[in-house]
Amino acid sequence: MKWMWKDDIVAEASFQDTRIIRLKGTLPMAFDTEGKLRKLGVDHWRTWMYRVPGPQSGMEEVEFTSTPDTSLRFIAIKGRFDVDVENKSVDVYLPVNRRITISPKEGEAEWELAIVEREREPDVVVPKLIFPLYKDVEKGMEGNFEQYARDMCPWQSDWSSKEGQTDQLGCYVMWTSTVRPAGYFKKESVLMSKLWMNKVRSRQAALIYSNEY
Repeated sequence: MKWMWKDDIVAEASFQDTRIIRLKGTLPMAFDTEGKLRKLGVDHWRTWMYRVPGPQSGMEEVEFTSTPDTSLRFIAIKGRFDVDVENKSVDVYLPVNRRITISPKEGEAEWELAIVEREREPDVVVPKLIFPLYKDVEKGMEGNFEQYARDMCPWQSDWSSKEGQTDQLGCYVMWTSTVRPAGYFKKESVLMSKLWMNKVRSRQAALIYSNEY
């Protein structure tokens, strides 16, 4: 994914693996709750955002946790964070409007960010965090998706055609909707959300469905 300003790429993002999204850019990028936690039915006292003291990575880290659904760690591989609380009217310690902004450090042109989904399942061994070069992450994930698309659509030989682009887009929807086994899911599953697609399907069932369609 790329963010453009006129003809310039100002930010881009890629998956590193099933738990990490990598981003980099030249202009500041903000992640904002927009004070909508109450509208979403999330109580302010169940949500935390704070700078991680003495992070093991040696980089700036900010934790955002909203029980029971979200547990993310923002790690500044390159650049700096501004952690801003805009509205303290609800509770000076637990406000609902919060913002994390990453920017290049003074004298530098770029920032790089990793958003890590923290593991909450019991007895799961989490590998040590390693952040390869962004270009290697992007190239590797592009290859993974190309292989996935070939497996999903073995009949397709021309991805540049209109039909090929349609098949590729369908594969992308399936690929980004696939979740790893955790909790009640004992195998890789695809989460669907639109009307007749509001089911949980295994990849094998999704392959059959895709071929029939």
